[in-house]
Amino acid sequence: MYHELSQINFAETIGISRGRLSEFEQEETKPSAESLNKIGIHVDLNWLVGEEVIE
Repeated sequence: MYHELSQINFAETIGISRGRLSEFEQEETKPSAESLNKIGIHVDLNWLVGEEVIE
């Protein structure tokens, strides 16, 4: 199970600003491959892109 982090804590954990993370969430901009790799360490990328996650 994933740890519950605030948006600011998660952004800091992956090395981006809270504003940039918000842009990703609001689909205002797409994350770079580097950002996706950082996010993928903490979040299942299948879940992130809306695919079914098999546990």
